[in-house]
Amino acid sequence: MMEKMRDARVRALCSTLFMIFVLAPFFRPPSFFSMEGVLGARINQAYAIWKALSMLLIGLLFLAKPRLSPLTAVLAAYQCLALASTLINHSDYGVYDWANNAASIGALCLLADIAADQGDRAPRAMVKALFLWLGALCLVNLATVLLVKSGHDLYPGEIDYYFMGLDNKHGFFIIPFLPVAMLYAWNRRWPFAAQLALLVILSASIYITWSASSVVAASAFIALLFVWQLKHCRRACNIGVYYGVLAAVFLLIVVFRATEQFAFIIENVLHKDVTLSRRTPLWAACLQYIRARPWLGNGIYTSETMHAMVGANHCHNVLLESLFETGVAGFAVYLAALGLLVKPLMRTRETFGGYILAAGFFSTMLLLQAESPGFPYPFYLLFALCYHAEQLVPALDPDAEITAP
Repeated sequence: MMEKMRDARVRALCSTLFMIFVLAPFFRPPSFFSMEGVLGARINQAYAIWKALSMLLIGLLFLAKPRLSPLTAVLAAYQCLALASTLINHSDYGVYDWANNAASIGALCLLADIAADQGDRAPRAMVKALFLWLGALCLVNLATVLLVKSGHDLYPGEIDYYFMGLDNKHGFFIIPFLPVAMLYAWNRRWPFAAQLALLVILSASIYITWSASSVVAASAFIALLFVWQLKHCRRACNIGVYYGVLAAVFLLIVVFRATEQFAFIIENVLHKDVTLSRRTPLWAACLQYIRARPWLGNGIYTSETMHAMVGANHCHNVLLESLFETGVAGFAVYLAALGLLVKPLMRTRETFGGYILAAGFFSTMLLLQAESPGFPYPFYLLFALCYHAEQLVPALDPDAEITAP
């Protein structure tokens, strides 16, 4: 019996280490991109080789037992539409860069597909690996914010960077990671007080640096964690309600520009101007380009060209970015991908795991109402975890009951 238990622990450890090795290169701290000199070049080269090896391993695992989920297929179709629009519009965004990013998203989704099909051990190993690796990065980021003057690292060229990105960019790592951390704590049967302490520690750098979009997203996630303690409120918090809220937020702040109605909160609480840090003029410029090329969009452009077109290096809203780059055709595919999350998250909504995945996805989408990083790997991996909630939740908690939608 003892020998069987020891063998099980060894297999679990090997699975976790393998997952860390495969996942880690996709989550390179953005500050490494700005490192100059021989050391910076070698670090980035090592990451590139590591990532290529990781993608090769995922490809071999897929070939051994092919299983392409509908979500992965739909996201692949979306990336193909983005490439087609980029080529048609003679965009200056490099095909190599597009292929690298699109293949990375595909690899992460394939890894989630493979893990979901391998029984309990693989999903648990994936969550534990994400917790250990991204948790370490989040703690380093918090130390940077606390110890370095003004919470910044100063690189040549006088550009201030956090360890995990400039301004809200560190939120692209931390916000999607919060539900993963809660899933890990749930699997380990941590008490609520310990879960809350973990959440506070991981969110601290967001509140200290006061990046408004990240603050709103983290606050929403923490609030929804407390809602879970109120049983009569849980059923009201589901993916259908979340989508309705996101649609309303998008229409109000992007299309109708109703920021004047919230001037007090924006100016006195968030300490921003009523244009949401000049986003509303950017949205107006993006809408003009969308109207000019509504069907297939404008394609993906480099930050320099985007600055010349709209005054920023992206549209500062993920839905607007989809319309801008791929038009109505791509946006419809993007909405189809979002629709694929409804069934698994509704079927698991009575469990803490399903609830917290939905809350994490909603909070990340809130962040992306004012941001639109081109290829946010943490978000797409969270996307895939939500899609596989029906396999992931029972793997983390055998007592979880999956209900009919």
